[in-house]
Amino acid sequence: MKLKAFFALAVEISFAGILAVAQTAAPAGQPSNGPAATPAPKPSAAAKPAVKKPPSQVDSVIQLVKGGMSEPFVIKYLQKNNKPTDLTPDDMVKLKAAGVSETVIGVMMDPTSAPAVTPAPQAEAPPAVPEPVPVATNSPAPVAPIPESSISVQGEWKGTLVLPKSQQPIVYHLGPGGTGTLDQPRAFLLGIPLQYSVTGGQISIVFPTAAATYTATVEGNQMSGTVSQNGSNYPLTVTLSGPVEDPSVNWKNVLTAKILENCPLTLGKGDQADIEIVTPGAVLALKKSGFVMHSRGTKVNPNDYKNGNIYITQAVKSSLARTNREGSTRTFVKGEKFWLIGIEVKDEGVFLLFLSDPIHETRYLGLLRFLFAQGTRPTPEEFLPVFSEVLDVVSTPPAAAPPAALPPVAPPPPLPASVDLGQTREQVVSALGQPEKIANVGANKQIYFFKNLKVTFVDGKVTDIE
Repeated sequence: MKLKAFFALAVEISFAGILAVAQTAAPAGQPSNGPAATPAPKPSAAAKPAVKKPPSQVDSVIQLVKGGMSEPFVIKYLQKNNKPTDLTPDDMVKLKAAGVSETVIGVMMDPTSAPAVTPAPQAEAPPAVPEPVPVATNSPAPVAPIPESSISVQGEWKGTLVLPKSQQPIVYHLGPGGTGTLDQPRAFLLGIPLQYSVTGGQISIVFPTAAATYTATVEGNQMSGTVSQNGSNYPLTVTLSGPVEDPSVNWKNVLTAKILENCPLTLGKGDQADIEIVTPGAVLALKKSGFVMHSRGTKVNPNDYKNGNIYITQAVKSSLARTNREGSTRTFVKGEKFWLIGIEVKDEGVFLLFLSDPIHETRYLGLLRFLFAQGTRPTPEEFLPVFSEVLDVVSTPPAAAPPAALPPVAPPPPLPASVDLGQTREQVVSALGQPEKIANVGANKQIYFFKNLKVTFVDGKVTDIE
């Protein structure tokens, strides 16, 4: 597997969405004046304005249907009134043209004939993603291997994770049997093990060592979904770019996973010039002196470990000659401690990147290479003793609690509460809650504005529902 060069750091992800809906209502029209030829008698001071005639049952039903009320709600409204409506052929044609179903028209003529209301048939839900299989790790359990009946997603998938302050290239290497690796080259995350499961057109990827997941919809050579880590979510689309190199990917995965099992990775945010630790991993102590590390923002040249000693490369020697007087390099000695923030297993060796704590307000980065003999592929049992010759794992983070489950999908909203003509203001408020706005129109007329409904009261009783 060909892996990329790297230098940036892992980032935190956060996401929030806000949906707001604003509604307005037009003011009610004013009543027309009476005929000029026959002036109306002047009302007395105690006389009340004429009450607006309630709309016909035909108009009321059309208003409810056009207002988005469901058929069961309209039928309930008609049954509550329990008054048959004498419909003419013109009335029935008017109702049908307005989108009123024949079932509702039949209940208008005979409220006792309403059929039993049954919920609409639901589309068959896709099969659930298989439950995760427990593994020996402090991180969330990986999902089950890919089912035989699922579509094939094997290959190399590439995309860019867009974050508030940076863009992170992402590469998923999805191999056979529901296993693979993640590369995030600019974040020092290279060859990170992953496990995935595909059901129908949905894929779920779990990264056991990073406490992160990716869930997406697969459409041809593209996946679109969401990365979730530490309670934050960000959208990510990846595109199939080629096949996974097999079987070479497997031995690298095994070795990477074993190293991280013994020495958990430290995650941070920012870039090389400004790194902040977010999730501490293992603390390592140097067992051999002579490890040259570089200050943030400068080129990080490699050190090599071989034959029991740390050797600086010619590039490091040149860097020391140019920059040592400026304090941009520092030689670490036996007993000094730092964090592991990056790992890459290549054909030629294991590359480990370390970050120090601040020393006189400066953090240092160091790259240590363990080069293999040409053509060899060491097993974890062969490599880990060599690792232990130069590095000692002083402490590891406590077992992390599994991340909180995603919130359940909200159930569909209940049918609107019943509001009928003739009800009082108290009855309407009890059914619908407090209105968003109240308009006083005249001495005895009020209009209550609810989210999807406008109710008119005259003398404290419902006379119109829109």
